[in-house]
Amino acid sequence: MELSSRQAEQIIAQRFGVGEKRLLRFRGRLDRLRKLGCPRGVNTGKGRPAKYQWPQLLELSVAVSLLDIGLLPEHVATAISENAEDLHLALSNFLARAEENGLFTRALAAGDWPSCETLLLVGSSHSIATMDERGEAPHMIVDFVEQSDLADWLADLSDPLKSTFLIDLGSMLIALIAQLSTLGVGPTMVSKAIAAYADEMAENVLTQLDDAISIGPDAPAKE
Repeated sequence: MELSSRQAEQIIAQRFGVGEKRLLRFRGRLDRLRKLGCPRGVNTGKGRPAKYQWPQLLELSVAVSLLDIGLLPEHVATAISENAEDLHLALSNFLARAEENGLFTRALAAGDWPSCETLLLVGSSHSIATMDERGEAPHMIVDFVEQSDLADWLADLSDPLKSTFLIDLGSMLIALIAQLSTLGVGPTMVSKAIAAYADEMAENVLTQLDDAISIGPDAPAKE
């Protein structure tokens, strides 16, 4: 699955109901995000057009949701970069369970994810807006919580979040699948892409851990 910049733009524009009159301004917002490195992994450069795969499409969709909340592009790009791995792993695990219990099939048939059984991205726009240049904030920036667990999750917070927002990742997934289907990319291809990328990230984490263990804390520094 690989999309051109224009195809990705079209999918995201339709996802957010951007009409022809607003398209030029919307394109500028996407260009601004891309210059800030959001989404990650878009191969651009002199003579190289941008290419989007599933991870970039998901990150871009979440990024535009954050822009719509009123966050600055710089803060959005940092928030995505700092939380992208958790985003992909949370969605992959959630989708795997939904495929096992039939929820994914029901959501596809209905054209939307049941709101009472969805996965939410929960965050604080205040924390994102006040984080430093390293992406660090005094409080949690975002987390991933199933709707059925939300009340307990909120009750367990040591400090109430300021300016809390919720992004329905289940509905976002179904909407993106619907748009991708117009380009010949079916639900099975998307599901496999989600699982494959999560596996790739998990393998990278294990490799990094192995490297850290092999080096050890007392290894001499390289000159």
